[in-house]
Amino acid sequence: MSTSGKVSPAKPANSRAMTIKNFEHLAEVLKEQGKLLESEDLYRNAVIGKEKVFGPNHPETLDAKHSLALIFEAERKFEDAEDMYKQVVMVREMMLGPNNPSTCCSKFCYADMIRKLGRKKEAHGLFQQSFDGYNESLGPEHKNTKLAKKRMKAVEKEMHSCPIL
Repeated sequence: MSTSGKVSPAKPANSRAMTIKNFEHLAEVLKEQGKLLESEDLYRNAVIGKEKVFGPNHPETLDAKHSLALIFEAERKFEDAEDMYKQVVMVREMMLGPNNPSTCCSKFCYADMIRKLGRKKEAHGLFQQSFDGYNESLGPEHKNTKLAKKRMKAVEKEMHSCPIL
């Protein structure tokens, strides 16, 4: 109740969005402190909240899902991370296009994870897509384009190197 004796209206959607954003900031701090389970819990809540406020395919929701995938990866929950990355990449490609920097970022992170898991050929394809998209949208001199090219070339080298016996 306000001081005038009237009941205060429900929180507007933008206020809920700000609360969710605060959860994400806290989740990032917890991640940096190595408190991954707590961070995961907050990111899960952020995803649920953003799905309610913005919808499942909104860029804000996809950003939260991407962050949750990164947490899963840090926790070595690779199946969960892969499922989340695939979902984010698919929706971002559909909603934003394959060359959108956000789409490319998710492809890059997904490729980086599967590269570490030894899936070089699949990672190379995703790095190639990420590079092509960044090159188209940001240009050849952008740092993200250069990094994607560097990772793509590194995977090529790894794929063609002979194991030492």
